[in-house]
Amino acid sequence: MQTHSSFTLEEALKLTLTCAEQAAYGTVSINGFRGNLTTFIKWCKGKGIIDIQDVDLDLLKTYFMFLKEQQLSGYTIKARKRSLNYLFDCLVKKEIVAENPFNHLRIKLQLTNKVWDVLTLNEMGVLLEGAEKKHQHASSIQKTTTFRNKLILKLLLSTGMRSCELSALKVKDVNLEENTLHIRGKGSNWYIKRNRIAFIDEKHLAYELSTLCTGAQPDDYLFTTNIGGRLKESSVYVIIKKLGLFAGLKKNVTPHLLRHSFCTFLIGQGADAFSVQRLMGHWQVQTTLKFYLHLTPQEVEDDWRKFSPLAGGELS
Repeated sequence: MQTHSSFTLEEALKLTLTCAEQAAYGTVSINGFRGNLTTFIKWCKGKGIIDIQDVDLDLLKTYFMFLKEQQLSGYTIKARKRSLNYLFDCLVKKEIVAENPFNHLRIKLQLTNKVWDVLTLNEMGVLLEGAEKKHQHASSIQKTTTFRNKLILKLLLSTGMRSCELSALKVKDVNLEENTLHIRGKGSNWYIKRNRIAFIDEKHLAYELSTLCTGAQPDDYLFTTNIGGRLKESSVYVIIKKLGLFAGLKKNVTPHLLRHSFCTFLIGQGADAFSVQRLMGHWQVQTTLKFYLHLTPQEVEDDWRKFSPLAGGELS
């Protein structure tokens, strides 16, 4: 394999972002790569390094030691590592470098159990009421936009899909006869299932989806901008963020918060972990099981009283 004799860090960053776009990574992932790699490049320049060929195993070890000394969380360091590993994967594929140094780099990280914030059932109701109120009070010109935004909120809350998956939905993915959605997993992340089926709430969503699909072509995107273009993942984020603020919720309402809330609510209601795994599109059930961390001590005790062979009364 022939490698380039000179390739700047900025050129490596540009190539990596291009590879990520071609691999259909979402906006959040690409922005994460950009931020993490820009931080690394700035650190390298402080040491007089401007060429990717000068980034070797020893330099990477020094960088990650520096990150630990900065007392960054294990999750932050893991994200930096993931971005750099992806950069070198891209460089190897393009024959810029001969080998990915992360093949020989082992980093021990302290990863504490991360408990995500979630919406309560009452807060979900407040959010939905706010979206409905905004639609009802919108001008005739704004009605189409507020209707779309309300439907986006309902879909995220009722399916737990990712914002990038919602953005990729096409009219042909909606099956109103069976009340299902065909969700197409995006990107090359190993932990995301490529395709799965989500269910449409006939009472709350079927009619609104049929209205949205009326007159559209099968290959048209389900959610579009005001000028007819595809609604980007970043726009979905802004829409949900604004709806949360309009509803007066103090929590940082994002598509990912809705996804976590959906999963946590299902588990709290006693849904089987393997069923939740399929609904969430998790590749491994271990990812789904992490959401059981949301259970409060009282809920854990309630489960014990319900299912314990003695406390539950099965052996009494």
